[in-house]
Amino acid sequence: MHRPHPHSPSPTPTYAMGPDPPWDRIQWRSVVFSDESRFCIDHDDGRVRVWRRSGERYQADCVREHDRRGGASLMMWGERIGPVLSTMFPQ
Repeated sequence: MHRPHPHSPSPTPTYAMGPDPPWDRIQWRSVVFSDESRFCIDHDDGRVRVWRRSGERYQADCVREHDRRGGASLMMWGERIGPVLSTMFPQ
C-alpha cells in the first residue's frame, strides 16, 4: 500500500478537526438517515458448474437457464428522519 509523504501537498483540501460542540436532540431531528440493500433472489455469482459426459451437452438435466444480466434481484431502501421511521420501498 502506498502512503504519501507527510509533507507532500495533499490532492484534496484538508480541514482542521477541532472539537465541535455536541449536537442536541433538536439538531439531530433534522438529519435524514437512509440505507439501501440489494437482495439476490436467483443465485449469488451466476456461476454454475455441471459435470457431464460426452454427448450430454444439451440434455435437459445438464442445462440450467439463467438471466445474463445477473438474475433476479430486489433493491430496497428506507429512511429515518428524527423519530419518524419510513416504510421500506422497493426500487
